[in-house]
Amino acid sequence: MAVKTLTLVSIALLVAGCQSVTKQINEAATTTGQTQAHFDFPDLPDACTAKVERVIPKVGEKVRWTQSRWEITADNRDQLAADCDAWGKQAKQKYGGAR
Repeated sequence: MAVKTLTLVSIALLVAGCQSVTKQINEAATTTGQTQAHFDFPDLPDACTAKVERVIPKVGEKVRWTQSRWEITADNRDQLAADCDAWGKQAKQKYGGAR
């Protein structure tokens, strides 16, 4: 009877030990997965944060010249936005998009 009790106690301890080891393995796997899933997203390029340049009319300047300068600054900003868009698409492809 004592041997049977001792055997049952030993089995119970082993099962309890396996459960704690399983729990530790699961926690380690979770931590490892979170670490591997994390990445440092690159800094935004200047094109993504650039502001539109202001065009201030000059004294004696004709309106069409002011308009022409404004169009140039608008075109420059459009190009910056296109560059940012291309960079964003590249980053999305590289990092696999939203997860």
